Amino acid sequence: PGPLVPLFAGLAILYLVGMVVFLPTFAKVRSELTVAVLAFFASMGAGLSLLGGADLLAVPILAYLGVFAIVTGSCCMLRLPFTALPNPLRPLAFYVSLAASWLLLAWLILTPNGRALLLPATMAYMVVISGGITGGYLITVGLRSRLLSVKVKATGGGLGFASCCIGAQ
Repeated sequence: PGPLVPLFAGLAILYLVGMVVFLPTFAKVRSELTVAVLAFFASMGAGLSLLGGADLLAVPILAYLGVFAIVTGSCCMLRLPFTALPNPLRPLAFYVSLAASWLLLAWLILTPNGRALLLPATMAYMVVISGGITGGYLITVGLRSRLLSVKVKATGGGLGFASCCIGAQ
């Protein structure tokens, strides 16, 4: 096996466990936000599994599919900070972000210099988008809230995303 297989496998398991732990919340409350969180956990688990498979089997297409899943799932997390935008702008902001992310990913995959940066750029993207922007947004919401339940859930969720994304990478 390639040298990164154990790392990718361990991280994939971490995100898949997070997804399983989150499923009861998703079953109770189905909203745009819970769908985004579930999509993030699932895409990270799938993406890291595909990266591990690419490293194990030396099949580059698996790596491309893996980074596509990671970038897409991370972009889904932007739905949380986009809730601060007026409702008509939320979907537009999400789809523009998604298109820009996919264009960046296409450039990374289709250029020789980009392919050399593919994995570090994908992981940096995930850390910045999911850990930094989304985690930071949730922490800010929690700190500003006067409701104890929102304060605890938002701050805890933000710290969880930030520490998971940044710490895992």
